[in-house]
Amino acid sequence: MRWHGQTLTFATPVFVMAHFPLSTIIGIGVTLLGYWFGVLGLVGGAIAHLILTSGAQSRARRWEKLSSFK
Repeated sequence: MRWHGQTLTFATPVFVMAHFPLSTIIGIGVTLLGYWFGVLGLVGGAIAHLILTSGAQSRARRWEKLSSFK
């Protein structure tokens, strides 16, 4: 029983050291993925804003032309 306890004590740091780089890589990957989705969201939002506001501006210009004939 004593030998098992020593093995467990030795194996725990090895287990932690072996999984630390993996968890670090996964963490960095998830972080970069989050940034990427954030960038996509910003770009998509900017494009949607341009599309929606350009339509509103052209409607406003048309309305001004029509209302100037009064």
